[in-house]
Amino acid sequence: MSLLMDFEFSWPYPNTHLLHIEINVSGAADDTLVFQLPVWRPGRYELGHFERNIKYLHFFSPSGEPLPFEKVSRNEWRVHLNGLNDFRIEYEYYAARMDAGSTYVSDAFTLINFVNCCLFPRSQAARYRIRLSDAHSHLRIASPLPMDGPAHFTAESADHLFDNFLIASETLQQHRFYHRGLEVFLWFQGPVHPPFYQMEEDFQRFMDEALAIFGSFPIKQYHFLFIFPTYRKYHGVEHQEGTVIVLGPPHQIFERRLGDRFYTYKQLLGISAHEFFHLWNVKAIRPEELYPIDYSQENYTRLGFFLEGVTSYYGEVLLLRSGLLTFQSWARYFSRILNGFFANYGRFNKSLAESSFDLWVDGYRRHVPHRTTSIYTHGALVAFLIDISLRKVSHGAASLDTLMRYLYEEYAQQNKGFPASALYDYLRRWGGDETAAILDRYVFGREDIEPALADALEVVGVRLEKTPRTDYAGKLGFQLSDTGVVTYIVPMGEAYQAGLAYDDRIVAVNGIEPRENDFAEWLNYCLPHHQAIELAVMREGRLLSLSIPVSPTPQMFTYEAVPLDEGGPLKSSWLRSLVPDMKADSLG
Repeated sequence: MSLLMDFEFSWPYPNTHLLHIEINVSGAADDTLVFQLPVWRPGRYELGHFERNIKYLHFFSPSGEPLPFEKVSRNEWRVHLNGLNDFRIEYEYYAARMDAGSTYVSDAFTLINFVNCCLFPRSQAARYRIRLSDAHSHLRIASPLPMDGPAHFTAESADHLFDNFLIASETLQQHRFYHRGLEVFLWFQGPVHPPFYQMEEDFQRFMDEALAIFGSFPIKQYHFLFIFPTYRKYHGVEHQEGTVIVLGPPHQIFERRLGDRFYTYKQLLGISAHEFFHLWNVKAIRPEELYPIDYSQENYTRLGFFLEGVTSYYGEVLLLRSGLLTFQSWARYFSRILNGFFANYGRFNKSLAESSFDLWVDGYRRHVPHRTTSIYTHGALVAFLIDISLRKVSHGAASLDTLMRYLYEEYAQQNKGFPASALYDYLRRWGGDETAAILDRYVFGREDIEPALADALEVVGVRLEKTPRTDYAGKLGFQLSDTGVVTYIVPMGEAYQAGLAYDDRIVAVNGIEPRENDFAEWLNYCLPHHQAIELAVMREGRLLSLSIPVSPTPQMFTYEAVPLDEGGPLKSSWLRSLVPDMKADSLG
C-alpha cells in the first residue's frame, strides 16, 4: 500500500518570498512515519541544505488537532500518528533565491523546483498530487508533470516529482511545435519578445544532431522554460522532460544585433543544446553509483567528467555540426575553455576523478584556491581527446558518438547505470590501449594534458598557441577585480612569494592611488619603468606594504585555438556524427 501525498501550494504574500505548503496524507501503514527533505538536487553535486528554508513545520489530525513529532536530523521529522491513517502536514518554505535550480516566489512569478521543498516518506512508497490554491488557479502554468485538471498535476513517484518543476505567472508566453515525434514547448518569462519561429528552426537543427547520435528520443514531450531577469545571469538545470534556463539581461539576447544574428543569442543556443543533451547523458546515461538516484544522501561518483564534461563538449559540437556555430566561433569557445582550465592549478593537486568525488565537499563555490579541477572544463577537454583518439585509431569506425550510443542502448535503455569498466572496455576495444590510457592519465591521473591537446587539435585543423602574457598578470602573477580586490594568484609566482593574499584590496600602486577601474591600467603603466611594483594593500583592517618583483619569465599565458587554412585529416569527419547503424527513417 502506498501513501497518497496531496500537495497544495499558495503564496498569499509574495513580497515575503514565503511559499505555503499543505500536504494531505492518506494511507499510512505505520503508526510512526519519518518525512525528509531531499539532501540534494540532480545536476548539482553538492548538499542543498534546503531545510534551512523551512520557517516552520507542523503535523495535524484530520480534525485539526496537533500531532506529536520531533526533528530527528537536520532534514528529517518523525510524526506519531496514534492510529491515524490520514493526517495533514503544514509548513512554509522561504523562496528568495532566483536561479534555475531553486524555488522562487515573487509578485511577478513563482517557480517551484519540487526537489527543494517537497517532503517524502522514508519508509513507504508514495504517489503525489500537486495543485495550486484557488487564489492562483487563474495564472498561466507550465510544468512537464501530467495534468489532472486545471492547476492540478500528478507524479507517480518521488523521483518523478523531484525531477520536475512548475512556473505560474500572468505573463508567461508559450510557443509549441512538433519535431520528429517530439512535442516541444518553449516557455518565456520576462520582458522579452522572442523570435518564436527563428528559435523553432534553430532548435530543430541541434535536436537533429543529438538525434543522429542516439537514434531516438527517450520521451514524448520536452519543455524549455526560459526566465529572463533584467540583470546578468547564466544558469541552466536539466530535467527528465525539460530544462529551466535563467539568462539575462534579455535586451542583450534578443535586441542587440551583430550582422543578421543576435549578439548573445548564441549563448541561448549553447545552453539550450547543453541542457537538451542531458536528456540522454545524465537523465538516461549515468554511472551505476547514481542509478537509481538516492535523494536521502550524497551520491558519490568519480565520473563527474562524463556527466558534465562530455555534455559541455557536445553542447558546442551540436551547434557546430548543425551550422549554428562557425568553426572560427567554436575555436574561440575552445580557447575560453583552455584558458579557464590552465589558470586552475588544482589539476596538479587533485585528479579529475578526485575532484568529482570532492564536489560533495567543496560544492561549486571558491573554497581553497587551486584545490580541485573542474569537471566541466577539464571534462570537456578529456571528452575531446577521447573523441579524436577513437576516430584516429579506429580509422573512423568509432568515436565518442558511438560510445554514447552504446551506453544508451546497452545500459540506459536496460534501466541500469554503467560501470567505469564499461568505458575502459569500449575504449580499449575500439581505440586500443592508447585511447584507454586517456582515462588513466587525465581522469584518474594528473598528467599534463597540454601536449595531447595540441596533437588532437592539429588533426582537426587547429593549432594550439601558447603566448606569454605581457600585462601585469603575466609579469606579477596575480589578477584584480575592477575595484582593486585580489581575485587570483599564481601558485609560487612573484606575487605569491611576495606575500600577496586573496581578497587583499590594493589602495596604492607605487605611491599613487588609482581611481576605480584604473587599477589594471596603473599596474601596466608602471611595469616597463620599475624592477618591482610597490603596493599598499588593505588586509583585514590593516595597511600593508608589499614589493613584487617584475618577473623576467612569464607568470601566466594566453592559450588560443587557431584554425588553420589547410584543415586537418579528421576535420570533415569530426564535423558529422559517426554512428554507423543510424536508421534511415529516424530523421525522416
